[in-house]
Amino acid sequence: MSPDQIIALLTSFGALLAALAAFLTFRQLVKQREASYQPKLVISRTRISLKGTNNWIEM
Repeated sequence: MSPDQIIALLTSFGALLAALAAFLTFRQLVKQREASYQPKLVISRTRISLKGTNNWIEM
């Protein structure tokens, strides 16, 4: 193999690695975007008392 062929081979390999890194980054971006669309609901229990009574209303 001549030096110019080795350089071309290394350049092609570097381009392949860069494309793979870009693909993995894009896939992670898609996963994060899908996760951001899922609502995270928090429902807390609240007690309300009416003045003058001992009755509790739970929600």
